[in-house]
Amino acid sequence: MSGDQQLIDVALGKNPRRPAASGTSAHSATTPQRSSPGHSVRNPARTRWAVGLLLLSLFYLLFEMIFNASLVQVAGSGQASEDELTRIELLGRSLSGIGASLLLAGWALQSSALTSRLRRWTTAGVIFVLVWPLVFFGQRAVIDHYLIEPSTAEQRQRAYYAQVVRQGLANNSIDIEGIAHNPDASYSGEALTFIALFGALLYADDELIPKVETHTQAMVKKMVTDAAYRDFPDHYGRYQAFRAELQDDYRRYAKASNTFNSQKSASRQEADKAWQQVEQEIRSGWQEYQQGLAQFDREVTTKAEQLTSQLKTYFDRIGQCKSDACRKPYNDRYAKDITRLGAGYIEPNYWLLEEKVSSGEKVATTLLAGVLTGGVSLALQGINLATGGDGGIESSRFYFLNDSRDTAARLSRKLQPQFSAKAKGYAYNLADFATFRNDPLTARQVIQSSRKKGIPLPDTWTLADRTTFDRLVARKIDNEAKSAWQQQGRKQGLSLPPDLSWEQFQLHPHIQQKIRREMGDALYVKPMRADWNNRQFLQRVVEPNINRKVKEVISQLKHDVREYDDGGGMADTAKSALRAILVPPISMGLSLLLIVMTLCHLPLRLWRLLTSLLAARRKVTTPHRRVVRKLLLALLPPVLVFAVPLLFFSSSYLSSDKDTAQPQVVQYFMDQVSRQASPLASLSLRWVMSAQPLFQPLGNALHERTQLVDRFAPASEVLQRLDNHFFSIQYHPL
Repeated sequence: MSGDQQLIDVALGKNPRRPAASGTSAHSATTPQRSSPGHSVRNPARTRWAVGLLLLSLFYLLFEMIFNASLVQVAGSGQASEDELTRIELLGRSLSGIGASLLLAGWALQSSALTSRLRRWTTAGVIFVLVWPLVFFGQRAVIDHYLIEPSTAEQRQRAYYAQVVRQGLANNSIDIEGIAHNPDASYSGEALTFIALFGALLYADDELIPKVETHTQAMVKKMVTDAAYRDFPDHYGRYQAFRAELQDDYRRYAKASNTFNSQKSASRQEADKAWQQVEQEIRSGWQEYQQGLAQFDREVTTKAEQLTSQLKTYFDRIGQCKSDACRKPYNDRYAKDITRLGAGYIEPNYWLLEEKVSSGEKVATTLLAGVLTGGVSLALQGINLATGGDGGIESSRFYFLNDSRDTAARLSRKLQPQFSAKAKGYAYNLADFATFRNDPLTARQVIQSSRKKGIPLPDTWTLADRTTFDRLVARKIDNEAKSAWQQQGRKQGLSLPPDLSWEQFQLHPHIQQKIRREMGDALYVKPMRADWNNRQFLQRVVEPNINRKVKEVISQLKHDVREYDDGGGMADTAKSALRAILVPPISMGLSLLLIVMTLCHLPLRLWRLLTSLLAARRKVTTPHRRVVRKLLLALLPPVLVFAVPLLFFSSSYLSSDKDTAQPQVVQYFMDQVSRQASPLASLSLRWVMSAQPLFQPLGNALHERTQLVDRFAPASEVLQRLDNHFFSIQYHPL
């Protein structure tokens, strides 16, 4: 068998030197053919899968070490929030799902039935789709089903006490006799491991509450006070930064307030300016009117010059006609031409000039007619007069003057409505500017333009009413100033009146709300000023909050045990405390076990690989020796994993103190774990306390380089919603 094939077989867990079963043919269709040494056939596909799985396993190992170090850092700090613990838990469950999927995929892909690429990819995909959610959700389901939900009210109360004591020890607020906890080394790997496990050790003691109950007040007071004083520089630094920000807000506020007052005080000047604009608009309107009037007159003159010749021809032709048939085409042509002027149809007589006939002319005309007719016309006139007529004697006569100026004057009167329409309703030929200014249309024009500018003049307003105009302008200026003020307030996220002093600004309810949001409920007192020095901040903020927090914690600890039962006021809080002290040790132990087993298995696999390659050139060992060797290789990793940390790397918290007769406290808690759970559980805790500090520095270094937990934050939010949704519906079958 070639070296490459032996490497693949070793990576997949096979023995390249195992002989074929007896009684089988070397050319059987169901048994792979054994190749003679040096003549094995390479399988590139299996090589790629083996290399891929190996690389994925190495990446998984690195991520597992980062998770392990982060878990210890968070669980052992004593300052981690519930959100941080949840994020670490989700990361650990996700990595466990990936690790289990890789493990099963490695076993499954050893099958000789997976000969095609499609089968291998399908098998790997199915394994990840099924195994990852099973492991991810299964871990929480198992812990909830077997540890959290079945817990009694007494156990939950004890867990809450254990969490308080563990946090006090982590924060160096309390000292427990017999525990070699060095406050100066509180962030070492060994100390963090012990603190992370100490809650579970305390929880194992069913006499915990009676032992610490008498010291509860002093313990909580010391713990809360130490935490507050330890965090004082950070809190006051945040207060100072916020104070500088608030002072900048006040400077912007004061500037906006001055602008507001300046705008309001300038209302008289603005009114004069607005009135000047009104006068300018009127003058511009008068100029526009005059220009329109001149333009109108020019257009009328041009039209009149052309119309005069047309009318002259028309009247001459009509005068020659003796019948309606003769006059009809001329009348039609006149109607067509006259309507083009834009004034509609105009009667032809409109263009004629009327001339009065004198009495002498009337008598002369009558006598002349009588002579010519032999007196007949006189007789007819007499009859006409007798019957009420005018006797045929005309008092006036009409004729076309044939003068373009007369035609222009007559045409102008007909087209003046069009001029008024174009001139915004103004009449034709206003005498002067005063007449134009006093025209009601001018007041209406000013009203409309002023309303567009935000000055709501009433419909009955006139240009003589300057008082109303000034008052409305002042109101407009005031509204604009208020609007600008409100806009500036919205930009700063504030709703304040103007002209507040710095002291009034700080104490305004909106500023107090902003201070409360910034500092949080734990560091807010009412009222809270933004100009306190560090001593005032300590006396007025920190110390009152210390007293409030102590009362709050003592009140929770003094709750009746029935409050910790399902449906009680402390049930959810106590369940969270129970999860916080049980989940980290379990997750830490499983993660550490995977890391150590993998690290132990890698050199053994390398040794097996080298020995198998060398064995190809030597004589095959006997079956008995192969069995012994496989047994040793199978037993050596567990022995190394469990024995070496306990024998050679024992934690200082587990060492006995020969200078005192008092039994070591940690040993007492280990005995309680053996009694309450099992000796195996106690031994597992000892192993974790001894092995975990060895890998903590490497995990921290990897985390510093990758920032895996921080990068995992967006994904953790999605996983948390998925996790909550899954466990909210799993107890409600369809």
